[in-house]
Amino acid sequence: MNYNIRKNQKSDITFIKKLLNSYFCLNIPKAKVGYCKELEETKKNYINGILERISKEEIYGFIALEGKKKLGFCLVEDVIEPYTGQKELYIINLSVIPEVMGKKVSNGLLRYLEEIARKKGIKFISAEINSENRRSYLLATFYFNYKVEKVTLYKKLF
Repeated sequence: MNYNIRKNQKSDITFIKKLLNSYFCLNIPKAKVGYCKELEETKKNYINGILERISKEEIYGFIALEGKKKLGFCLVEDVIEPYTGQKELYIINLSVIPEVMGKKVSNGLLRYLEEIARKKGIKFISAEINSENRRSYLLATFYFNYKVEKVTLYKKLF
């Protein structure tokens, strides 16, 4: 597959919103996924918050394109790790359209992101991945050698 990657633009907002909306439930822990339909207001607020942060340039991203067709995006934020004080690039979301899953577009976005971090002198990239999201987990750990450093535990009480 032949595609290019560029920095996101204001004209990408509709595309980003559509993918965020499609994959929202992948970000919810399995113990809470039964509540996905009940979370419509939360979903709307989360997506609008992300879009607002993009428009304010608090976060930024990259779009993968084949010609003019948008294939996927990666949203990131420059952060300071609270314990070490080191700069990190935090991946907020990485998504591709269903037609290109398994065709290495996510790999290309992640490779591009790593190159951006190197150019900025940033030594670490971090992300949170729901354990049920096997594709993302394998991409990060198997193909890119990311290490699991932290585990979040949930228990449904009723």
